[in-house]
Amino acid sequence: MTDDETSNNEIATDASTQPPFFVPGVGAAGMDADRLAELLDAVGGASNLAIMLLRDRQLLDQARLRELLGRQATLLSVPSDGDRLQPGRFYLPPAETVVTLEEGRIRLRALIR
Repeated sequence: MTDDETSNNEIATDASTQPPFFVPGVGAAGMDADRLAELLDAVGGASNLAIMLLRDRQLLDQARLRELLGRQATLLSVPSDGDRLQPGRFYLPPAETVVTLEEGRIRLRALIR
């Protein structure tokens, strides 16, 4: 068995042992922060959702979002490139970042303008 075959088997096993979940992206640019907090309060901790928050840095920062989330602030994660996506969490990637998902992992790269 080659390294490539081993890697593919590990991915397949990992994917088959985790129940499927959805990854909605929420564009927070221009959204009233209180409305965003209401939305996240309604869906927070759902075992079939991993919510990706996409934002404008000037409109919503991590400290303000944690304040708005209150008791659910523990569900907020600032991902790093390569982190495994987990259901029941909110993800707040850095502003000016392109976010993609690859085999269950978050991939981040700088936005080039």
